[in-house]
Amino acid sequence: MKWAFFNQTYATMDALRQHYRKLCLDLHPDKHTDETEKYTELFKAMSNEYQDYLVDFIPGQNAKQSAGQQPFTVDAESDLAAVIADLMKYPGLIIEICGSWVWLTGKTYDYKGQIKNLGFRWQHKKQSWYFAGYEFKPHRTKLMSMDHIRNKYGSMTLETEQRQSIA
Repeated sequence: MKWAFFNQTYATMDALRQHYRKLCLDLHPDKHTDETEKYTELFKAMSNEYQDYLVDFIPGQNAKQSAGQQPFTVDAESDLAAVIADLMKYPGLIIEICGSWVWLTGKTYDYKGQIKNLGFRWQHKKQSWYFAGYEFKPHRTKLMSMDHIRNKYGSMTLETEQRQSIA
């Protein structure tokens, strides 16, 4: 796969994250009001490529990764990868990655305490949990719908396995 935005190797997850944040600032549609549609598409493409890059290059996550090709290693500061790995052990959850945020829906009530301990916060109006990976302080008075967030930043959905009940 040819990478348009992430075409270099990164020594650490932090280096990749810094590059991603720089691209977010450079390509954000709000920064380019005269060409909003063009930059919205570029931003979505970049976000989707970032998610694909993470899936393809996090060691142990991709069997087709060639031997010796490990641009970075997942370290203790890799909050996003660690949180998703922790969530995968709880059945019935729907994990949605939008940009650099993780949204969590599904059968979350049984795991409410564990989800809170992972750093998620409850968003009442969306009826879902969110994880920003940093201390988020809302600065908008207008609430964006999940459809608007998906269209603006792109989205990738993972589902944990359902627990089988014995009848």
